[in-house]
Amino acid sequence: MKARKSPMKFLPLFVGALVILCASPVFCDNRVDINVSNACIISPGNDSLSSRVLFKFDLPSKLDDKRIDYAEVVFKAKTDTLSRYSVMFAGYPVTADWNKATVSWSSTWTNEGGDYNDSLYEIGLIKARGDGQVRFDITRLVRSWQQESIPNYGLIIIPVEEERRITRLARPSGFPQGVFAKVTIYFSYTHP
Repeated sequence: MKARKSPMKFLPLFVGALVILCASPVFCDNRVDINVSNACIISPGNDSLSSRVLFKFDLPSKLDDKRIDYAEVVFKAKTDTLSRYSVMFAGYPVTADWNKATVSWSSTWTNEGGDYNDSLYEIGLIKARGDGQVRFDITRLVRSWQQESIPNYGLIIIPVEEERRITRLARPSGFPQGVFAKVTIYFSYTHP
């Protein structure tokens, strides 16, 4: 009976192949992280049960000729103390330019509470139990901005149920001071 070769014998070959693959930018240089400091919450008043979160960031030119495979935004939100349940929200592309320093519920907008494209959206969830950190898939929105089928004025987060509200944004642990969200985009190289 012949002795079986140990799989550990092939480990150096596997590690060597992995190092060669990762040395190539085609396989490992496929991620962009964007720190988002341009973020705010708007509401019609302090005692209102409505609130919306705005994020704005530019796409780097590095993505111009790439295929977007996946994009997500990570942020940390606190909800009102009355919310013992998870808060479902929708994220929409904003359709009018805004400035963090001057934006409010009624200023800048044609419609109070923000102008946005309600035909293109993603759904997310802020869990009631937990630290409030949210990972939210925005792949379709980022692709639309990259392909310039819609202008990039940012993203608006709106709770699906009006009696739920986001009261504040918090800096997730490990994020630099003043950064309220991080957008991570994974892409593939396209061939000419």
